[in-house]
Amino acid sequence: MIIEIDDLEVSFISVNDDFIKNKQATGRAKDLGDIESLQKLKKTQPNKGLPHPKKTPKK
Repeated sequence: MIIEIDDLEVSFISVNDDFIKNKQATGRAKDLGDIESLQKLKKTQPNKGLPHPKKTPKK
């Protein structure tokens, strides 16, 4: 997701899927351990996370 903050485009990774996939891809024990916690959080708070500021189209 890319949003604009004060005329600056900022990229964010989605916790719901992309962040979990990135942690799986690393294969590090710490990241693999985080996956279970992230999946639990995803189930208990499916619509929580970053607020949805006004999105601007990519140029």
